[in-house]
Amino acid sequence: MKLYLIRHAETVDNVAHRLAGIKDSPLTNHGALQITRLGRYFASQNIKFSHIFSSDLSRAVLTAQGLSAHQPELTPVLLPSLRERDFGSLEGKKWHPTWESSIVPKQPESEASMRQRANTFLADFLLPLLIEGDETGDEAAVAVVSHGLLLRSLWRALLACFPPGDVRIGGDADINAFNPVWTNTGYLEVLVRPRLSPLVGDSDMPVLGGYSLQVLGVNTRAHLADLQRTQGGVGSATFDQRQKRIDHFFGQKS
Repeated sequence: MKLYLIRHAETVDNVAHRLAGIKDSPLTNHGALQITRLGRYFASQNIKFSHIFSSDLSRAVLTAQGLSAHQPELTPVLLPSLRERDFGSLEGKKWHPTWESSIVPKQPESEASMRQRANTFLADFLLPLLIEGDETGDEAAVAVVSHGLLLRSLWRALLACFPPGDVRIGGDADINAFNPVWTNTGYLEVLVRPRLSPLVGDSDMPVLGGYSLQVLGVNTRAHLADLQRTQGGVGSATFDQRQKRIDHFFGQKS
C-alpha cells in the first residue's frame, strides 16, 4: 500500500500565525491554488486513490475534495478523529512559545488524547485496509488529509506498529522522517507491505511484522513548484467559495 499523509491547504489563521485547532479557519486564495495544484499533480502521476480519509474541518475537507475531483466516483470519508488538536481557550490566539504553560479556563487537548485518536483511526480504518491488501495482493493508494499536529501523532502511532529494523528511509526522504513537519499541502509518502503478527509487549497496537515500511518522501511539495503568492495581499485574503462552484474550481479531470 502507498500511504500519503497530507496536510490541509493554507488558511487565514495560518497566515496570521493564530492557533486554529478545532476552529474552522477558512482557506486563503493561495490555499485554494495549492489544492488545485495538489489534485492535478496526483492525477498527472496517474495515482488513483482507493480511499481518501479526511478531518471533517472545512480546510481539510476542501483539500480532500481537491483530490477526489479527479476521481468523481470516490467520496472522501470525513472523520472527527482526524481533527487538529483542540487548543481550548487558546483557539484563535497568536502563537507564543510560552502558551503551553498558560493557565486558561479550558486547557488544550493532551498529547495522550491525540495519540488515542490516532490509534483509533489506525485500528478502525487503516490497519484493516493493510490486512485486506496483504490478503488480496492489491497495492492500494490511500490518502489521509489532516492537520500538522494530528498527522505527527498519527505518524508516530504508525511507526510504533513496526519493529525498528523494518523501517527504511529511501527516495527523497531523510533523517527528518522520524520527526517530520508538514507545510500546507505537503505530504509524507510511505510504502507499506505489512502482515499482522501477534501482539508484542504492552503496546496498545499490534506490531506489523514480516514486511517493511519504507519512507519515500517527507513534506513533498513538487506540486507547488513555481507557485507564487498573488501580490497585493490578494493571495492571503479569504477564499470565497461562492465565486465559483467548488468542483469547477478544482475541476479539470486529468
